[in-house]
Amino acid sequence: MELSEKTAKYNVVFRGEVLEGRDLETVKKNLEHFLKISPKTVEALFSSKTLIIRKEADIKTAAQIRSIFRRAGAVCKIRALPPEGK
Repeated sequence: MELSEKTAKYNVVFRGEVLEGRDLETVKKNLEHFLKISPKTVEALFSSKTLIIRKEADIKTAAQIRSIFRRAGAVCKIRALPPEGK
């Protein structure tokens, strides 16, 4: 059976990076608003560790999360997981 985008799984990760030219405090406020999370939770996102925002997401969900972060001014990455059994 061939691996397809429909069966592939991805982790969405965040390292506290902001898009070039964006103000950190504004990005934090945007993330609070877009993700409906507390200021304390936003601060934890910027703890300088790599955090997994979503585990084993399908590509559509992973892309939606990345889009939300981008609109907020933050950079998150989509990492493909190895196929099961490999």
